[in-house]
Amino acid sequence: MKAEAFVSHLEAAKARLGPGYGETARYLKWAQGAMEKIKKAKAEYFFSKNGWWYVIELSGELAKSLKKAGRDDLSQTCSAICGWALENEDRVGGGILSAVDSVLSRTKEPEDILRLSQNLAAAGYDEAQNNLGLMYIKGEGCAKDERKAFEWFGKAAEQNHAEAQINLGMMYENGWGVSQDEGEAVRWYRKAAEQGNASAQYYLGSMYALGRGINKDDVQAFHWFEKSAMQGHPRAQYSLGVMWSNGNGTPKNEHKAVEWFEQSAAQGDASAQFNLGLMCLSGNGTPKNELKAVDWFEKAAAQGVANAHLNLGRMYECGQGVSKNEQKAAQIYEKAALLGSRQAQFNLGVMYANGHGVSKCEERAVQWYREAASQGHPSAHHNLGWMYQLGQGVAKDEIQAYAHFTVAVTLGHKGAPENASELEGVLTVSKLVEGKERAGRLLGAIEKTPSGS
Repeated sequence: MKAEAFVSHLEAAKARLGPGYGETARYLKWAQGAMEKIKKAKAEYFFSKNGWWYVIELSGELAKSLKKAGRDDLSQTCSAICGWALENEDRVGGGILSAVDSVLSRTKEPEDILRLSQNLAAAGYDEAQNNLGLMYIKGEGCAKDERKAFEWFGKAAEQNHAEAQINLGMMYENGWGVSQDEGEAVRWYRKAAEQGNASAQYYLGSMYALGRGINKDDVQAFHWFEKSAMQGHPRAQYSLGVMWSNGNGTPKNEHKAVEWFEQSAAQGDASAQFNLGLMCLSGNGTPKNELKAVDWFEKAAAQGVANAHLNLGRMYECGQGVSKNEQKAAQIYEKAALLGSRQAQFNLGVMYANGHGVSKCEERAVQWYREAASQGHPSAHHNLGWMYQLGQGVAKDEIQAYAHFTVAVTLGHKGAPENASELEGVLTVSKLVEGKERAGRLLGAIEKTPSGS
């Protein structure tokens, strides 16, 4: 059988790897000859899917070993055999990824997948090179190594592998395994985008929209978002909706914005769901519909969008689109508060201070006001000033009250100047100085704290 002779020659070539590589060359020549006879006789059917996988693995290992030994001539012969095997495996199983699947069907050990990917990557196959880069990024079957991932993505990207070009762009954009270079990121995103890759088109649009690695250009951002969105990319659809809504790169058209948000939201994009909730609530671009607003906010909230919880809490607190339910509003506000929403933290503080939807608890009110104040919420500082001045939920401390009123003034609270002025008339100079020092520390802490919504 030609197929059996072909495989035997490959196995003999591998078994005779060594100084001079004369015997290896001879057996490879015979294997190549057998391959040509199989092609001529159209006898590829002698191999099963797993048989092709065995040839791929065997010739890949040979190509890698011979290349390492400096025998590029013999390595190229093995690569040609491997390529032929891949073409035929593709007919019965799906190409390189199927070859990986063949390994998975026999073992779940990442080291086996790594070995196959290394062999195929060394033989020059772009899909394997990209796959190997992903394994080094994730640390699957090997130690995590961003530099090696960068190198393999680069090899595949140079062969116009679109996904590898995106991965290489991300490495440059984030400085993973290479010095950060947003201009290079743009260059690689563009290469993949020009091949029609929807994800690359979205990333390129984002770089134009933000002015990263290239001059900010809303028209170009819109252009690339639209190309990606037309292919069904959910984040591009959302971004295109934002462009239409704000009139960036295109005349403002909220009806168009709603259309794209709906397409994105239907694919589960939480930001699009949240924006649809806002538009249904306001009646911008679509008829006002509080019931639909609640539905979209619930969908976005289920995905952890803090502002969706916040708006949903407001609707239950005010009875918009739902029956008024302050207890449920407090529960929803707490979810948003725990996700970092400073407005929800403030609202929860107010509810505890007044006993709305929860049992009145001034200590809990102070706790939530502090959380919101730490993110620079002006009214939270103002209310904390009152709590300290009156000794509600906290020991009375007029100096601390003055400090919070002073911060609230700095943050633009309209009622705070009067409160601060009142204390300035009763506190000693030394206490005022201390209060201002405390205010300075509070403001400094705000600058170091990421602000929630």
